[in-house]
Amino acid sequence: MAIRLFFIFVSFLLAGCSQSQFVVVEPPESARVVELQHSFIEWPPIDYQLFVENGRLRMYANNHGDTPVKIIGGDSYLVDYNQQSYALRNQTIAAGSFVAFTMPPRRPHSGGGVGFGFGVGGGSDGTFGGVGVGSGIDDGYYSGGDDPPYYDWPRGDVRLHLSLEHGDQRTEHEFLFRREKKSS
Repeated sequence: MAIRLFFIFVSFLLAGCSQSQFVVVEPPESARVVELQHSFIEWPPIDYQLFVENGRLRMYANNHGDTPVKIIGGDSYLVDYNQQSYALRNQTIAAGSFVAFTMPPRRPHSGGGVGFGFGVGGGSDGTFGGVGVGSGIDDGYYSGGDDPPYYDWPRGDVRLHLSLEHGDQRTEHEFLFRREKKSS
């Protein structure tokens, strides 16, 4: 039995941990592996900034222009690796600002609790400041503010389609991202 466990342990060590990487597949002229360092895609009227953070693909849509750019939610969507489509909400990217996308989004969670506090205050001149008592209940819900709702992304392709309105112009930006096993 000990020999069997030894061989299982050694085979686990030799196999190593399975790591994945994110790849921009489309648009083809921007194809690349996304690393921890920030990677930039200029696609007027937006400049996209991509990087990996905590095992997720992060994308900032930067508006460096002088006028707002609207993401038209009714025409913008994300299709996950299982081919499930998620609608995006309307958003405005103000001039000189950005919106962030996290793929896959952070899972909402609840980790709240109950708190109670008591305090006494005073001044440096010897005056008495008062007594305070407080309590609260925190539901701990965290949504992350990301579109769309949570989905998993172990491997495969995710398609992001953004319909943008800039002044009187309408532009469509479509990305295909792939999560694949990292080659050694």
